[in-house]
Amino acid sequence: MSEPGGALRIGGAVTLADLARHPSVDDVLRVTAGAIATPQIRSTATVAGNLCQAKRCWFFRNGFDCYKRGGATRPCYAVLGDHRFHHGVDDGHRCQAVTPSDLATPLLALDATVAVRSARGDRVLGIGDLYDGPGETVLAPDELVVAVEVPAAARTRTTVARRLALWQGAFAVASVAVSARAPESGVVEDLRVVLGGVAPTPRRIPVIERALEGHWYDGRTAERACAAWEHGTHPLPGNHWKVFATSGLVRAALDELFGGAR
Repeated sequence: MSEPGGALRIGGAVTLADLARHPSVDDVLRVTAGAIATPQIRSTATVAGNLCQAKRCWFFRNGFDCYKRGGATRPCYAVLGDHRFHHGVDDGHRCQAVTPSDLATPLLALDATVAVRSARGDRVLGIGDLYDGPGETVLAPDELVVAVEVPAAARTRTTVARRLALWQGAFAVASVAVSARAPESGVVEDLRVVLGGVAPTPRRIPVIERALEGHWYDGRTAERACAAWEHGTHPLPGNHWKVFATSGLVRAALDELFGGAR
């Protein structure tokens, strides 16, 4: 890991354990990495591996001939099956799985990029552009993620994250990262609100950002903004609760960031 010009550059082969304890790493990334899996897994799992792992859907991972395995004539078994935890509530379309990476959520809030390398050359992608589906990247078969970089400007913002999991070390059922410039002033500036575990890919939530940007932070306004996001979701019958749980995580993270509701 290095800090060229105030940016943070993390090698793709850095383990989660090293990420969680390195003093130069931003707090939100250290805390997130330290909550993933178990100490044994963190000692071998890598940053690039966490970002690029396959979808968590138990139908897909157990070999069901589903839409993602068998094509358009196959069903998504999660629709009528057990979709309570690791499936989406927003923009799922034909496949209801989500991207399982816990690191992707705060990295998107930090405007991070990934450096990709192959025999054909190098390229740089934004974290949001790395994914084109649930647990699916745009990487070609011969490409590797060699580094992740957090720009210096993003590191001047304050960023906090919250996650909900079934047990300590489990994959997040839902995760949130919020980032803003100088939140101690009470004015919302340069806000990022990112959700993970609720849609095919980690994503920013403009409806919440627009409602708060440029105003004094107010908990009631945040609650109304979260309600607007809730109304635009499309949960399945068994995971409707995730909408409200995720909304609560957003409000809790915003309150933490701005020092409590006003």
